[in-house]
Amino acid sequence: MYYINSFNFSSLNKFRHYKEKVQKGLSLIEAAMVLALSAIVVAGVIAYYQSASDNQKTEATISSLTDLISVIHSVYASQPNYQGISAEVIAKTGSLPTSMVDENNNLFTPGGSKISIGMGTFKDSSLQNYFNISFGVSNQMCPIMARLDLGSSLSGFFIGSSSGTKYTGPLNVADSESACENAPHGDSTKDQTTLDYEFH
Repeated sequence: MYYINSFNFSSLNKFRHYKEKVQKGLSLIEAAMVLALSAIVVAGVIAYYQSASDNQKTEATISSLTDLISVIHSVYASQPNYQGISAEVIAKTGSLPTSMVDENNNLFTPGGSKISIGMGTFKDSSLQNYFNISFGVSNQMCPIMARLDLGSSLSGFFIGSSSGTKYTGPLNVADSESACENAPHGDSTKDQTTLDYEFH
């Protein structure tokens, strides 16, 4: 009888020890699963906020460009042409949001790209009835900007280089993606595309 009880207690202890090991194993697996799920949730949240941030920058850039065009037309409405126009001249009018203008009267997009403004077209700067605007955007923003309808005052625009193809109106989805993907990228990191616009 003593041997039977001893055997039973020994078996019970082994079973308990085995059960504890299994429970510890399950706890580790459960912890790993929780960590994995947490990582997925965090990645999703980061991606969401990144997308929201990109959308906000795109909307702000579009708003800045349309505001700039409107201000230029308003300032020069009483002038015979756009002679003498520059980013500095437009900055000094005080008609643009202060967020676009620095202390040296340089103009910038919401993304931090410097805006250049000049008289004429890119092929002929002597054309006084035209003005041009240039700035850089992220490669992700480029197709959206290429599909933007900027109205009848737009003479045309270039993607990547003013020596390339001139587009005279907004592009469709497929063409905008292709044009931006194949455009030269002037910055050293290759993550920005220059847009050159001509207006009258």
